[in-house]
Amino acid sequence: MESKKIYGNDLNDEDYIFITANLDPISSSYLMKMFNALKNKHQIERFSAHILRHTYVSILIAEGVAITTTIE
Repeated sequence: MESKKIYGNDLNDEDYIFITANLDPISSSYLMKMFNALKNKHQIERFSAHILRHTYVSILIAEGVAITTTIE
């Protein structure tokens, strides 16, 4: 809804959830560029969406969420 306030009728309900400032869909190359920028800025040796996925699930399990819930 916030994006519709900003971009008006340029966005439809069928449009992508995640878009760039230019209203382009976020591609895998865009994500890689962003991850590499964060990795370099904060001098992180290994950093990827896959690592974040596993970290998130590990935190959920540590907080008591059932493993069967995390794999759905």
